[in-house]
Amino acid sequence: MTTGVSFKAIKRPTSNEAVQFCLEIWKEAYDKAISRGTQEYFASKAAHDAYRDAMPDLTGLAEVQDFIACVGRGILVRAIDQDEAAKLLAAARIASQCFSAAEKAVLRAETSLQSSSAT
Repeated sequence: MTTGVSFKAIKRPTSNEAVQFCLEIWKEAYDKAISRGTQEYFASKAAHDAYRDAMPDLTGLAEVQDFIACVGRGILVRAIDQDEAAKLLAAARIASQCFSAAEKAVLRAETSLQSSSAT
């Protein structure tokens, strides 16, 4: 994992609330570690861990989209390295496929109910 910090990417505003939350958690963890006298390298590492811990759970399609956005910004701020990002995005892809399949099943069931009640 890279522990260098891209402060420009952290300070850049975002309209995604999940990403903003992760960035705020990153900054809080970093500032707290620095205020305790932790070296910058270890403060960055603690902040990166906090960023990943703050990412949304993969519990629905909206959360999957937020998770992906957080991974993208996490790469920019170097809280997530490329190997880890690939694994996280694979998990998001699988979750997305599961939710899409579930939605299709619900739509099929609704269509079946509507056509059986129409006859």
